[in-house]
Amino acid sequence: MAQVSLSKALKLKNRQIKLVRTLQERIVSHNRFAEGVPAQFDLKQELANLTVAVEKLAKLKAAITVANREAQVKINRIAELRGLISWAKGVPTGEGPNEYGFGGAPVNYAVQLTAAHLAEVIESWEKEVDTLQDEIDEYNATVKIEVEL
Repeated sequence: MAQVSLSKALKLKNRQIKLVRTLQERIVSHNRFAEGVPAQFDLKQELANLTVAVEKLAKLKAAITVANREAQVKINRIAELRGLISWAKGVPTGEGPNEYGFGGAPVNYAVQLTAAHLAEVIESWEKEVDTLQDEIDEYNATVKIEVEL
């Protein structure tokens, strides 16, 4: 066990996820092969390695979850703000005359939320995301947790 910053633990988690995916892909792609052709990998060993890698990943995720409790409100707020930003970018803001349907009569559209207003709101949400992310980055750099390397 070693003590590392939460930032480092998150990087280790991402590497562990990559290892798990690599092992899974290797097992899937090399399990079936032509008879008489030597196997490229010992897949029974690779399956054992996968089991160990998944266990290590689960422990790492649990340690990160415990360490993130203090920052969880900010993490959740960022996720919700990003969802709002994505949604707001899809709100129709086209005003003025527009043809309705194929060969239909023109319709003059009006909007309550203008593109300019939505852009201001989106910008304020993006600034809040940046501020919260900076706070989380600082938290992640200073909080230490015990992990298995």
